[in-house]
Amino acid sequence: MNCSHCGDKCDNSNIKIEEHIFCCNGCKTVFELLNENNLCEYYDSETTPGIKIRNEVYYDKFNILDEPEVSRKFILYEDTKITKVKFNVPQVHCSSCIWLLENLNRLNPSINNSEVNFQKKEILITFEKTLSVKEVAILIASIGYEPVLTSEVQVKSLAHKTLVIKIGIAGFCFGNIMLFAFPEYLGLEEKDFSKFFGWLSMFLALPVMFYAGVDYLKSALKGFRQRFINMDIPIALGMITLFVRSAYEVISETGAGYFDSLSGLIFFLLVGKWFQSKTYDTLSFERNYKSYFPLSVGVKKEGEITSVKLENLKVGDEVVIRNQEIIPADSILQEGNASVDYSFVTGESDYISVNKGEKLYAGGKHNGKEITVILTHKPDNSYLTQLWNSNNLSKEDKTITKLADTVSHYFTIIIISITLLTFLFWFFVDASLIWNTVTSVLIIACPCALAMTIPFTLGNAMRFLGRKSIYVKNIQVIENLSKINHVVFDKTGTLTQASEKKIYYTPVKLDESEINIQVKSLVTHSSHPLSVALNKHLKSVPALEIDDFKEIPNKGVEGLLAKNEIFIGKYDLSQYSNQAFQGSTVAVVINEELVGFYTLTSTFREGIKSLVQKLLQKEYKISLISGDSEADDIKIKEELGIENRQFNCAPLDKLNFVKAKQKEGDTIVMIGDGLNDAGALMESSVGIAVSDDVNYFVPACDTIMSGEALQDLEKLLLYSKISIRIIWAGFTLSFIYNVIGLSFAVSGSLSPIVAAVLMPLSSITIVAFTSLTTRYYFKKLFKI
Repeated sequence: MNCSHCGDKCDNSNIKIEEHIFCCNGCKTVFELLNENNLCEYYDSETTPGIKIRNEVYYDKFNILDEPEVSRKFILYEDTKITKVKFNVPQVHCSSCIWLLENLNRLNPSINNSEVNFQKKEILITFEKTLSVKEVAILIASIGYEPVLTSEVQVKSLAHKTLVIKIGIAGFCFGNIMLFAFPEYLGLEEKDFSKFFGWLSMFLALPVMFYAGVDYLKSALKGFRQRFINMDIPIALGMITLFVRSAYEVISETGAGYFDSLSGLIFFLLVGKWFQSKTYDTLSFERNYKSYFPLSVGVKKEGEITSVKLENLKVGDEVVIRNQEIIPADSILQEGNASVDYSFVTGESDYISVNKGEKLYAGGKHNGKEITVILTHKPDNSYLTQLWNSNNLSKEDKTITKLADTVSHYFTIIIISITLLTFLFWFFVDASLIWNTVTSVLIIACPCALAMTIPFTLGNAMRFLGRKSIYVKNIQVIENLSKINHVVFDKTGTLTQASEKKIYYTPVKLDESEINIQVKSLVTHSSHPLSVALNKHLKSVPALEIDDFKEIPNKGVEGLLAKNEIFIGKYDLSQYSNQAFQGSTVAVVINEELVGFYTLTSTFREGIKSLVQKLLQKEYKISLISGDSEADDIKIKEELGIENRQFNCAPLDKLNFVKAKQKEGDTIVMIGDGLNDAGALMESSVGIAVSDDVNYFVPACDTIMSGEALQDLEKLLLYSKISIRIIWAGFTLSFIYNVIGLSFAVSGSLSPIVAAVLMPLSSITIVAFTSLTTRYYFKKLFKI
């Protein structure tokens, strides 16, 4: 009898619940826990998906989490209501594990949410303050997923070390088995030699088969249990075929077996696996914030504010955070009173008030007047990217990825069919060649090269685009970019450049010298392009303390200065139109009375005119939706040639425009500065936020590019199309390799060990092909 939870054999059938039998009390306890909480769906995806539980769980080891300094290492965010922690759970091994861990809230209602990262073996848990970090750790340990109280680096290092050990064992045994096979190779048919070395070879093959190669067997078994044919099934069948046939020959004394081929096969498979993992590390798919965000922040040094890139920040730096800017790292509030929106972190959009001396967490968005914080941590190398990647998953269209999964699935079925036909053919022609041919077919036709085509092609493309300050969220975005037929631009801060604006002041009640301090004091707290331009225009004017600062989307900014109500932003200036210059107008209103207004002339970014012309020549639809007035309408039409233009658009208007065009069948890329465009960026097929080296980050977007890189948008769209073509070429190359390899394997002219060498070589070929072609076209398009 097998355990109803973990599947192990049951030595004691007295441990049971009704018809369910368990190998130990640990498994029985977990089953009872799941049953009591109506979680027995856990067992639906596999017959026995659980992992074996020790009879005793030593919960006292988690007492260390009562120490604040220790628990803080696992806490990503904490406030008066909730806590977010991240644990490494290496026991996660299948879809049932993911399902159970993501339903922890049904085991304990104080847990709000739990998310599993299967690749990294991590779980992110959000829970209410009624629980402690220790209690959460004990809960997941009690169901068999004991968290590792160590760092992620150590866990990754352990996994890498295990692979290296397996390669070493397989290589050692392979070399010695080859030596033991020399009597057979040299035709020395001394029976005692063959018998002795045969048994010795089988002894050395055991750790190779059941330790070094066990992952392939486990993966194939899981595939069978889940009724899914994965890519490891042909490999596992080849390994089993070689081992069983070889063991039969040695035991029956009819031959020396093929243990040299078996050990060589597993050795080269592991070397190929190591090569693949090293290449993935080189491509840095698990990239840090430096790869994603072209951000800088203002750091106070000797009384002056200087711009510093995130990677150069260090603990103790005084960082200035303006309205709507992201807090780049955990810090302590030094000056001002913060009102922080942690919706990027928690999903809750309520503002949390933070007073001087209190803690601020990375990823929060400040709402209010300028504050100064002192960093207590360096910017986290994965946390900001986690916030970015956790948003907007619903709009992904994984056509290519789904195609690869489908092709790999049916390809494996076809290979198994060919293997059966090969077996039947050689059974009647020459039975002595059956095992070599069957094993060679199973090995040579492994579709791993096919599966590597997509991640390596698009991964390389992402890496190269980063060199041009174009930062793509994930490989799916490149596929979505290849399907774009409608480009939608915002104007201010996107087509135009705030730093290059010419600014004119028109007095109504007061001269500029009489209101410049009020204007400077207000706009210094805002990161909107027009505020940034005014702040730069008044750079020599001192700023005073502002009360009740507020930024109203698509309207302006307001606040109190010396009990005077000041508003800077949109206002009805139609009666002054004859005095105004062509450009964006920003009114200055003090105590509800218009005292004057600024006119900011638009300066198009370098290369924008050429970009629009190229897009029109490639027959892309182009639209402009702006929150500004029609002051620049004639200029945009005449200089850029954009026919579809809409002005005075609120954020909701921009969102509705994108929705309407999508209903017409358009595939849209929305390009904006992110300040009033978040809804449109999220709704579009691809949202691109343009950043001019400021600390503004939009989780709703799919791509962040520097203002200088915007002129390369047409090249980006073309490069994404070329990348998809490279994938199809990689598919073709992989199929050609398999067809040629299969023709030799089926004919019996290819040994298993040669097939094992050729299999990783096919992966190397794909990596080389995708790397060289993506590099070539990148350099050709971007003139690097």
